[in-house]
Amino acid sequence: MTRVGEQLGYRYEIKKIIDKGSFGQVVCCIDRADPNGKVVAAKIGKNKKFDVDNANYEIKILKQLNEDISDDCDDKEGQNRIVKFLDSFSFR
Repeated sequence: MTRVGEQLGYRYEIKKIIDKGSFGQVVCCIDRADPNGKVVAAKIGKNKKFDVDNANYEIKILKQLNEDISDDCDDKEGQNRIVKFLDSFSFR
């Protein structure tokens, strides 16, 4: 699917492939738009209707969790989260 050194969305540079599975892969990236070069994880799904539909549903859930946590907690910096949803985009 992807290779170390490749860029995702003209922003995230892949540094390491964390894991591969039947639904896609997870990679460790450097956020080139962040002045400090923040390290992020990116989940790359396969481009099949079933997988795309599942990914869109997962994105919806993650966005809702982020909104619920922000509304209910005094955690504006996102320090108490296991996963913080940052972005989604189509790639290739």
